[in-house]
Amino acid sequence: MCGRYSITLPPEAIRQIFQTHGELPNWPAWYNAAPTTALPVVRQATEGGRELVLMTWGLIPWFSKDGKLSYSTINARAESVQANASYREPFKTRRCLVPASGYFEWTGPKNDRQPHFFTRADGQPMALAGLWDRWRSKDKSETKETFTIVTTEPSKFAAQFHNRMPVVLEPNTWEGWLRGDPDAAASLMKPANDDVLVSRPVSKAVGNVKNNGPELLNGS
Repeated sequence: MCGRYSITLPPEAIRQIFQTHGELPNWPAWYNAAPTTALPVVRQATEGGRELVLMTWGLIPWFSKDGKLSYSTINARAESVQANASYREPFKTRRCLVPASGYFEWTGPKNDRQPHFFTRADGQPMALAGLWDRWRSKDKSETKETFTIVTTEPSKFAAQFHNRMPVVLEPNTWEGWLRGDPDAAASLMKPANDDVLVSRPVSKAVGNVKNNGPELLNGS
């Protein structure tokens, strides 16, 4: 599961890290990004190269009748993306990278849950495996571009916190995820090695999606 994450790097830094071209969108620092938020995504550009665009978190399939978001599409299970009707086509041709400073998981009882912030051990930003889609209304007056984050079985380290984890892609796999054939992309949907991620407990205020500030990443 990946139901909340952080992306605090400025747009220009994301452009440089992911080597994107074209128009540079602007967005605020998100310390507590939640589903339905417009967030930066890196995808293959039509004219070649990579582009950085804002999309809403929570995939709306192109065939949706009403263009409404289903909460269940914020994550796509790696084991079923090639069979699931909502993800089958995006997996073939509309894969993307989701830049993240880190992501959150919770432990403990429902009434006293402790959030943990996962980051890369090397201090670099994460590239989470994503899928995107474009929905258009029947009269073509409205268009929505949305994305989902692919999850997989957890590494031994991540399993201490949750039974799923997002697919964290290494830089040398980014091009393969964006442009590789489906079989090549499928081989990348696996847990991160145990030494890739570290975690720390952070403020329980993360639990409220209205909260968004650097203090959230301090200890609880």
